[in-house]
Amino acid sequence: MEKVTKRFFSDAGHGWLSVKNQELLDLGIGDMISKYSYVNGKSAYLEEDVDMSLYVKAMEDSGISVEFDQRDHGEYSRIRKYEPFPSQVIEESSESEVVVVEDQISESVSESVSEVEQEVEQEVEQEVLDVFERELAA
Repeated sequence: MEKVTKRFFSDAGHGWLSVKNQELLDLGIGDMISKYSYVNGKSAYLEEDVDMSLYVKAMEDSGISVEFDQRDHGEYSRIRKYEPFPSQVIEESSESEVVVVEDQISESVSESVSEVEQEVEQEVEQEVLDVFERELAA
């Protein structure tokens, strides 16, 4: 069985295994990683309770044994400041698709704001007309 060594970081309260995002995709588990893991750039930091075990099992199922190079971060690891892991890893090749989706969301929000502004403007115009008509009738 092939062996790989991965860094395992820990602080006083928890631990994380550092792996590449692409590995998660290659193993088919990218969409199974919990929000309790973290991501920083092209690396994921898998929490030790569930996600790390999922990764190690997937590696073993692929014929690869995982060994650990442990690093102690003391009381508080900087990993805790990284972004929570997304519910699905985004492949590097689809970064342009993410930008397109962000643009679509932005356009949709802009359209919604415009629609609300138009509705408010129409309501104000109607209110002004109603007040004017009441004053004329009085």
